[in-house]
Amino acid sequence: MSEDKAKKVRPSKLKERAWTVGFMLIASFVFTSAVSLTFLSTKSFIAENEKLFMQRAVLRAANLNVPTEKREVVASFNKHIKEILNPDGTVRFFQVYNDKKQRVGSVIPYTGKGLWGTIRAVIGFESDCKTLTGVDFTSHNETPGLGGRISEPWFGEQFKGKYGPFRMVPEKTRSSAAGEFDAITGATITSKAVLNMMNSVSKEVASIVKHEEGI
Repeated sequence: MSEDKAKKVRPSKLKERAWTVGFMLIASFVFTSAVSLTFLSTKSFIAENEKLFMQRAVLRAANLNVPTEKREVVASFNKHIKEILNPDGTVRFFQVYNDKKQRVGSVIPYTGKGLWGTIRAVIGFESDCKTLTGVDFTSHNETPGLGGRISEPWFGEQFKGKYGPFRMVPEKTRSSAAGEFDAITGATITSKAVLNMMNSVSKEVASIVKHEEGI
């Protein structure tokens, strides 16, 4: 190839490369902007849904009726529940009130170590800081179909009216004894994690709420 032809080709290739790089930069900017805008536009919506999810969980743990409508959930939560915060702004526990504005119990956010990660729950107690009103497991990474079954309604509901110290009995025992709960078949580690959580929070609940008025 002659020098004249080479000179004609080189600018053309450089132009193509410049156009390709420019196109990639523009495309990256457009897609990044779109993702950022989507995130920002849905961030408040996601936060609102997470808050609503927690409000429902606290109402269930307090053994209060959980409405289906969003506005009614928020109204019931605001009427019956008061958040008590730690110095860092996180929730230490929730105070529970009846329709007459009387303090009737507490709901404690609590965590434990499961098979695959942290198990988070809200655990309700009557005003005696002993008798349970309910348990709702809000997040976990346990095995679906096995340890993940702690999210099934029956599992948390079986703790209502009971108190520690707890021990596990085989699934489907449906024991009415105050300190017994059904473990999940095939999920021994998860069941033991729940056992440890329930016994630990039963010991700690009084100290968690003791500094508050009415305790």
